[in-house]
Amino acid sequence: MLLNIIFPESVVARELQNLSESELIERCRVIYSSQKKLSEKVRKINIGESEDGEKSKGHATKACGTKAFGTKAHVAKKFEVRAFETKKFKIINIFSYKNPLIKEMVGQIKFRGQKKYAKVFAVFLFEEIKKVASMMKNESVATVAESASESAVKFEDKSATDLLGEKILLIPVPIHKKRRRERGFNQCELLCEEIMKIVSVANVVGGANIRGVVNNAEKNLNLQYESEIIVRKIYQDKQSWSDRDQRFKKISGVFDVVLPEKVFGKKIVLVDDVFTTGATLTEIAKCLFVAGAKEVVAITVAH
Repeated sequence: MLLNIIFPESVVARELQNLSESELIERCRVIYSSQKKLSEKVRKINIGESEDGEKSKGHATKACGTKAFGTKAHVAKKFEVRAFETKKFKIINIFSYKNPLIKEMVGQIKFRGQKKYAKVFAVFLFEEIKKVASMMKNESVATVAESASESAVKFEDKSATDLLGEKILLIPVPIHKKRRRERGFNQCELLCEEIMKIVSVANVVGGANIRGVVNNAEKNLNLQYESEIIVRKIYQDKQSWSDRDQRFKKISGVFDVVLPEKVFGKKIVLVDDVFTTGATLTEIAKCLFVAGAKEVVAITVAH
């Protein structure tokens, strides 16, 4: 009742209630197909660059709160070796947030924890994750081929088929524990949990297409869900009214990679609900790269 007072139901919300999950997927499919192309952005991250523009070893490690974890993959040492390295990561936004139906569905997940809509978006997120996995596989195969000529083969001579099963970490954008107490859930975790349900079915039977129908197009998508690798250690008020520069400034040092041993050498897919300026995703990607991540791609429901 209180939620209905704070967030009164709109006409679109009432319309959504009358649609089944399959009907919602079809509606979203039409919206998806009508878009000329997905919104994709590539961000450059300068690892080891201080806020004043001067490059200083260790700055990014300190800002991100990444912890070293032993001699096998010592973050601090690795950071020194690759100081001042520039990393690139892609952000893929599936829908436009300006669409009333998409905006309402996102709001229903974010503020009401409605899993019905999380299930719908998970179908489209899964499709993009399959594309990203294929892209990562192809890049890995190219690296193998290039290195083989120098007798320095990476990825242990895995074939293209084997690389489809190379482990990719699925990480939801974390929220602060205080925000979790306020809402009772993390909407990005709801999305990831629904994605993993699709993955579990797809890996047994085959791939799932954009309608959620199972086929045999792809198998063995090795996606590992990890929700506790990175935490949001600083609570902040909502940034809805902050401009772009303020968002990037406020988000610095907010996240902490608490399990860097799980990140080192891994390929990672980040999942978020809405892309606004990309400040949050950029900061998280920076922390993951400092912790030794090989590759980071972010996928959001809407932009």
